[in-house]
Amino acid sequence: SKPSIKKMNQMTARDLSEVKDFIIGCKGVGWVKFPGFTDVRDLDLDEIVQFATKEINMYPNDNSPEVGYGLNKHAIVCLEKCWPMDSRKSAKRSKESRLKRFKKKLAAIEG
Repeated sequence: SKPSIKKMNQMTARDLSEVKDFIIGCKGVGWVKFPGFTDVRDLDLDEIVQFATKEINMYPNDNSPEVGYGLNKHAIVCLEKCWPMDSRKSAKRSKESRLKRFKKKLAAIEG
């Protein structure tokens, strides 16, 4: 995470209440960045954020706070090693065409 867990353990409650551009991630899987200021006090990150190949689950137990609180807010998500699937039909399309279609599919996902 950014700041690191070690650094967060040394931060004051006031500092933890407004962490700028907080990032949490898992090597080889991806990361989530929360632009702006985030209050990370009393957040159990291991319970709230779960990383797995090609997916990141936030609040998997449906215990999410109101929008705008905790980590239930606007975020930038990066998934590593995640590409559009190649099928016989899509293999004939150009790489750019497949990527454009994949981006459109990702944008349509709710959540």
